[in-house]
Amino acid sequence: MASGRRAAISAFVLAGAGLVAACSGLFGKSAAAPDCPPVNVLDEASRITVYRPGQGRDISDIAYEARILGFQGDCSYTAANSEKQKAGKYTDVVVNVRARFRVAPGPALSGPRVTVNYFVAMPDFYPNPEGRADFSQIAEIPPSRTPIEFTDSDIQVSIPLGETRSGASVPVYLGLVMTEE
Repeated sequence: MASGRRAAISAFVLAGAGLVAACSGLFGKSAAAPDCPPVNVLDEASRITVYRPGQGRDISDIAYEARILGFQGDCSYTAANSEKQKAGKYTDVVVNVRARFRVAPGPALSGPRVTVNYFVAMPDFYPNPEGRADFSQIAEIPPSRTPIEFTDSDIQVSIPLGETRSGASVPVYLGLVMTEE
């Protein structure tokens, strides 16, 4: 698991202090900077049902159900200098993503907390380790045992750019980490 919320998927270490151009391509277009990379929730990894340990798999064995409701985010581009920025020659794009979750406790939940495990992945970098990072968020279940919704803090994804890679061409995916069941 990654430590801290600023843990980033990064295909390289940024060197120097470049110039940053704001980007709002996730939620609209910016005339000053390129579009942000597309960020999507993988449908097949958007929800999970977790059962208590053991063989039972009926409704009474459900510990909790979790779902990714969506996300918020933005991005910023970095250029080596103002000349490169004016020419639209960026070295990287940093995507900030805040995932939103819903957790519904089941009848077999034994404590007041559940750990929601999720990932941020960039298939363009698979199978390298920088192509995926896993994160955990602890959800506090209220005594009433009602479903809760919460938003995690920023996850930063740094994507290196070059002649053959633009920010808008690198998809980023969110999903829940599936269990063997």
